[in-house]
Amino acid sequence: MSIDPRQFLEGLFQAALTPVMAERCVPPFLPEPPKGRTLVIGAGKAAAAMAKAVEDHYKGDYRFRHCRDPLSARSSPQDDRMRRGGASRA
Repeated sequence: MSIDPRQFLEGLFQAALTPVMAERCVPPFLPEPPKGRTLVIGAGKAAAAMAKAVEDHYKGDYRFRHCRDPLSARSSPQDDRMRRGGASRA
Protein backbone atom coordinates (compact mmCIF):
# COMPACT_ATOMS: atom_id res chain seq x y z
CA MET A 1 0.00 0.00 0.00
CA SER A 2 1.50 3.29 -1.13
CA ILE A 3 0.61 6.60 0.53
CA ASP A 4 0.99 9.88 -1.34
CA PRO A 5 3.46 11.92 0.75
CA ARG A 6 1.75 15.25 0.00
CA GLN A 7 -1.68 13.92 0.97
CA PHE A 8 -0.22 12.40 4.14
CA LEU A 9 1.48 15.67 5.19
CA GLU A 10 -1.63 17.75 4.41
CA GLY A 11 -3.66 15.34 6.55
CA LEU A 12 -1.20 15.77 9.43
CA PHE A 13 -1.33 19.55 9.01
CA GLN A 14 -5.14 19.61 9.13
CA ALA A 15 -5.20 17.21 12.09
CA ALA A 16 -2.89 19.57 14.01
CA LEU A 17 -4.73 22.80 13.15
CA THR A 18 -8.39 21.79 13.38
CA PRO A 19 -8.51 21.34 17.17
CA VAL A 20 -6.98 24.78 17.81
CA MET A 21 -9.00 26.86 15.34
CA ALA A 22 -10.59 29.92 16.94
CA GLU A 23 -14.10 29.06 15.77
CA ARG A 24 -13.85 25.82 17.73
CA CYS A 25 -11.90 26.99 20.78
CA VAL A 26 -13.37 30.40 21.61
CA PRO A 27 -17.20 29.91 21.74
CA PRO A 28 -17.25 27.40 24.63
CA PHE A 29 -15.62 30.05 26.84
CA LEU A 30 -17.93 32.94 25.90
CA PRO A 31 -20.74 33.96 28.24
CA GLU A 32 -24.29 34.56 27.07
CA PRO A 33 -24.53 37.66 24.87
CA PRO A 34 -24.36 40.63 27.23
CA LYS A 35 -26.89 43.44 27.24
CA GLY A 36 -25.52 46.79 26.27
CA ARG A 37 -22.11 47.52 24.93
CA THR A 38 -19.36 44.93 24.70
CA LEU A 39 -15.69 45.64 24.16
CA VAL A 40 -13.49 42.89 22.81
CA ILE A 41 -9.74 43.41 22.89
CA GLY A 42 -7.33 41.06 21.20
CA ALA A 43 -3.63 40.96 20.58
CA GLY A 44 -1.32 38.74 18.64
CA LYS A 45 -1.46 36.78 15.43
CA ALA A 46 -4.74 35.04 16.27
CA ALA A 47 -6.59 38.19 17.40
CA ALA A 48 -8.51 38.63 14.15
CA ALA A 49 -9.62 35.00 14.08
CA MET A 50 -10.72 35.18 17.72
CA ALA A 51 -12.64 38.44 17.14
CA LYS A 52 -14.41 36.78 14.19
CA ALA A 53 -15.32 33.82 16.40
CA VAL A 54 -16.87 36.23 18.94
CA GLU A 55 -18.78 38.03 16.17
CA ASP A 56 -20.10 34.75 14.74
CA HIS A 57 -21.07 33.45 18.17
CA TYR A 58 -23.06 36.53 19.23
CA LYS A 59 -24.63 37.14 15.79
CA GLY A 60 -25.56 40.75 16.37
CA ASP A 61 -25.14 44.20 14.95
CA TYR A 62 -21.52 44.96 15.73
CA ARG A 63 -19.12 47.68 14.82
CA PHE A 64 -15.50 46.63 14.73
CA ARG A 65 -12.36 48.69 14.74
CA HIS A 66 -8.92 47.38 14.07
CA CYS A 67 -5.78 48.96 15.45
CA ARG A 68 -2.25 48.02 14.62
CA ASP A 69 0.41 48.63 17.20
CA PRO A 70 3.08 50.66 15.43
CA LEU A 71 5.76 49.33 17.77
CA SER A 72 5.11 45.67 17.03
CA ALA A 73 4.73 46.07 13.27
CA ARG A 74 7.46 48.48 12.25
CA SER A 75 7.82 49.19 8.60
CA SER A 76 11.11 48.91 6.80
CA PRO A 77 12.69 51.69 4.72
CA GLN A 78 11.70 49.70 1.63
CA ASP A 79 8.05 49.67 2.77
CA ASP A 80 8.22 53.46 3.17
CA ARG A 81 9.62 53.87 -0.37
CA MET A 82 6.85 51.66 -1.76
CA ARG A 83 4.19 53.81 -0.08
CA ARG A 84 5.73 56.95 -1.59
CA GLY A 85 5.41 55.67 -5.13
CA GLY A 86 7.65 52.69 -5.64
CA ALA A 87 11.12 51.56 -4.81
CA SER A 88 13.95 52.61 -7.08
CA ARG A 89 15.80 49.87 -8.88
CA ALA A 90 19.47 49.39 -8.18
